[in-house]
Amino acid sequence: MKEQSVCQICENELANLSCEICGKLVGLKCFDKNSGTCVNCRRGKKIEDLGKIY
Repeated sequence: MKEQSVCQICENELANLSCEICGKLVGLKCFDKNSGTCVNCRRGKKIEDLGKIY
């Protein structure tokens, strides 16, 4: 039987997705499908993108 991983951010749900930036295993609630990143990296990505505008 395969061992299930727990989300490395909220630790409340099963992790079935991997962040493209940091590689954390996360659950659906902590993953942003549009950016392919976890919620932590998504915030950083948006801040970084804002810096490119100026």
